[in-house]
Amino acid sequence: MVFEERGEERTFYERKEILLKDFMNELRTIISSSPIKVLEIIGEEAKEFVPLNTIAEAIARKLEITTENAFSIIRLIIMLRLVEYDDMEDKARALEPVTRFILRLKRNTEILEQLGVL
Repeated sequence: MVFEERGEERTFYERKEILLKDFMNELRTIISSSPIKVLEIIGEEAKEFVPLNTIAEAIARKLEITTENAFSIIRLIIMLRLVEYDDMEDKARALEPVTRFILRLKRNTEILEQLGVL
């Protein structure tokens, strides 16, 4: 139990412990999730502005889903602003920081696993 006092407010709370093994398992689950795979595919296929149908076909092929479903996913990703979108030409490209983050996360997780750290 931890006691914290802020002005006149007093609070008791219990701190949680997060085990590294559990944290890494959750991280692996996130890395292997469909949203991350879609962003990774967009990062590979759309380094520059590319027509949405090209991106949708790549996503459909690699995730084994319909092109219509891939288009819906792309539209959602555009609404979430996880890609740059040119509405005049109906093209999109990957956001470099998002792509770098995903690649770094995957690479470093793999390295830790190979080293047997986790």
